[in-house]
Amino acid sequence: MPDDLAQGFALTMPGTPAVLQDVRLALRAWLSVEHVPSLVQIDVVLAVDEAVANAVEHAIPRTPGTPVEFSVVAFVRSHEFLVTVSDNGGWRESPRNAMRGRGIPLMIAVMTTVDIERSESGTTVHMSRTF
Repeated sequence: MPDDLAQGFALTMPGTPAVLQDVRLALRAWLSVEHVPSLVQIDVVLAVDEAVANAVEHAIPRTPGTPVEFSVVAFVRSHEFLVTVSDNGGWRESPRNAMRGRGIPLMIAVMTTVDIERSESGTTVHMSRTF
């Protein structure tokens, strides 16, 4: 890992809705310490929250009785925020509903880049935001 990325943010949590607020609060506190501008913090926390909410809602255990977990790993370097949100579950589609399905477009709208990878080991969302 390059020296300029040595002080990052990392957490792993169970894939339950109860942890969403904890993720937002911890990320917001870390972004403040990293001196990320307030308006950028709002966008970043929103995008990460959407990615984590998708992991909580859509990830299903690959093995019955094995809990789904997600992780968030983030860094700030040279006016750029980098984050990866990943889970270890399979993907469950939600029923089509006109009031749903806005999380990914929202992430794309507030971040500079968004890349989503689904694989046998889970889903990984890589995002960046320049400021």
